[in-house]
Amino acid sequence: MIPEITKSQLKLMRQIALDPSMSVFSQTAPMPTDTLENQIYMKEGEDDVARLVELGLVKDITENHLEQVKNTNEASGRTWRIFELCPLGRAFFQADQSVLVH
Repeated sequence: MIPEITKSQLKLMRQIALDPSMSVFSQTAPMPTDTLENQIYMKEGEDDVARLVELGLVKDITENHLEQVKNTNEASGRTWRIFELCPLGRAFFQADQSVLVH
């Protein structure tokens, strides 16, 4: 079976790959206090990123930033995760990479 991605996953990969400052990005989980529309939007985003991780295009690097994530979670009241564009994703989408530290 040939792996496939959806239109929204393609859009996300293009957004990440074409913006050099997005080689590392964070994502928050929906909360019950969010509007239903935002909960759905965030859940779809979680699902898209999970699929990209499964395909090896993006990597979950939350474990590498536990103290920062913990502080952000406490300050925001939300649960955050951090992801990085993988070399495979960079190659497929011919991503530029910023030399700046983010």
